[in-house]
Amino acid sequence: MKAWQRWLWLGLLAIALSVTWASMSADKAPPRLLLAPLFNALEPCIAPPTKAVANAPKAVEAWCGPGSDSLAPVVNATLSPLGEKLPLNPHFELGYTLAIPMLRLLERDDRDWKVNRPALRKMVRTLRQAERPAVVYLFSTHFGVHAPIERELAGDPENLLVSQNGALPADAYYGDDVFPWSFTTTDNPITQRRLQVVDAFVEEVCLLPEAARENIRAITMLGELHHMFPRLGSGMGYAAPYVITDYSDGSKRDFRRFLQLRFRSVHNLNAALGSSYSGFTQVEPPSKDIRTQTLTRYSEHIDAYAHGSFPVSGWVHVPRGASSDAASVRLYRNGEWVARRPVRAGRQDVAQAHPEFGTADVGWEFEVDFKSLPVGQHRLDIMLEMGADLVHLGSRQVAVMGRQQTPPPQLASKTLPQHRAADGSVQWSIDAPSDSFAYFYNPLVALWHEFRGQQVQRYLAYFDHQLRRSCLRHTPIFTHQILPFINPGWDKNRFAAEPSLRPFGPTHTGISLYGEATYGQNFPDWFAQASLSSYGVTEFHPLKAMSAAKMGTVLEQHRQRGARFLSFFVEPIGLTPGQGSAPNLFSFDPQRE
Repeated sequence: MKAWQRWLWLGLLAIALSVTWASMSADKAPPRLLLAPLFNALEPCIAPPTKAVANAPKAVEAWCGPGSDSLAPVVNATLSPLGEKLPLNPHFELGYTLAIPMLRLLERDDRDWKVNRPALRKMVRTLRQAERPAVVYLFSTHFGVHAPIERELAGDPENLLVSQNGALPADAYYGDDVFPWSFTTTDNPITQRRLQVVDAFVEEVCLLPEAARENIRAITMLGELHHMFPRLGSGMGYAAPYVITDYSDGSKRDFRRFLQLRFRSVHNLNAALGSSYSGFTQVEPPSKDIRTQTLTRYSEHIDAYAHGSFPVSGWVHVPRGASSDAASVRLYRNGEWVARRPVRAGRQDVAQAHPEFGTADVGWEFEVDFKSLPVGQHRLDIMLEMGADLVHLGSRQVAVMGRQQTPPPQLASKTLPQHRAADGSVQWSIDAPSDSFAYFYNPLVALWHEFRGQQVQRYLAYFDHQLRRSCLRHTPIFTHQILPFINPGWDKNRFAAEPSLRPFGPTHTGISLYGEATYGQNFPDWFAQASLSSYGVTEFHPLKAMSAAKMGTVLEQHRQRGARFLSFFVEPIGLTPGQGSAPNLFSFDPQRE
């Protein structure tokens, strides 16, 4: 067990069992934060009873075999070491997350795919027999779950997201299958199969006594839902070829309707885009790169920056005591001050390359809006600010282009403030932009990304609606989304997930947090401007060691901010990773030191 995993588990233990808390009036105190571990390696319990425990150890057979009727023994045996007989801190309560891999529950008979009701009932009965508060995770995302139906569904193009080059193929991520399931329609087979399991789950849950249903504090839907691109593990950055989704015929039709509702007339559309369409039916989503492909219209151009902004990013490490523990980076354009950013963003890649730094929080990033900048060559200067000391880290020349690919003029630059050259006291890198890179703004691209984000949002709203038509209508339902823009170097527009992270309809925001986003300031800064009053932490992965006191502070900050529950992976007692499941890279093991 790694140090950061052990410290996190001990921190959660200390907080869950602590009886010391800050005094607050009961009528003003935020609600209790539910700590809800999510159990890894439960496949032997979920698979059909006749196949569940072949070659499994006796503990697994006793808990998950044909004679068992729920997962409650696994849940309670794992959580009991946390001291359920001791008084809990009134700011926190201990429960669990029950993950239901929906496609895994589908089995084929002679005619069709059917829900494995015995396995589903075993899971649902857990909600009654464990007698603990629970978060139910209805899991069906692009990550495979070794379900027999997956290959059949992947063979049907209706189920796959479509890029400019056609349907995306299946992929892999750290050895796990990745399927680019389409969510641009609710009429395709993948959606209907998901709904088949949701309906069966609702039927079984609604048969429980009301007191048992009240144990469900929240439901999270589907998992990370976002637009896809080739090579999920390495293609999320700006440098990868701009191959995105979804260019299916249905998406194109819906995009034209989106534009018609927005602009009402093609005259208004042309005025906004600087285009010359004669009708909305002529509009095609932008799909070509002006640098390498011939365009029929300028509005066909798309790349990672065509929506109107580009990143200036990198990392810097300042040894403690070199000048200041709190370093910031300044950006100047043509000698004029633009903005300041603190050096605090998580960079796991840097931490792996430089373990001697002792921290991953060395990143910084600016987003430069170039839509209104004059056409021409602009000089960017990056300065490290340490107190009153300015250190010049480097310069970049970038070109803001017009619609014609003619060389832009060099723009005049003012004198920079007094500074010194960088020396050996700091280590740094300016990752973006590339020197002499050219940027082309196409206003249709921003509309295309907005539309793609609505596709993600609508699909989640569809499943929220299905769940609310049942006895679960009053149960809080959350998304289970990632925050791609928290990661420096990731192109958030590839994912088109941001609209689904903000309030829409009755759906609550559920967010998976990694690294600095779990404990640092970037997430609170985003939360403050996102019009959110509460959220759920659907996955919690600090990726660093913290003392119990520090972890307690982090958890209390999430509670004060409005977090309703916090889920993290654990290895259940009696089920060893590898027995029906690969070890989870983010899992905590309370049995090991």
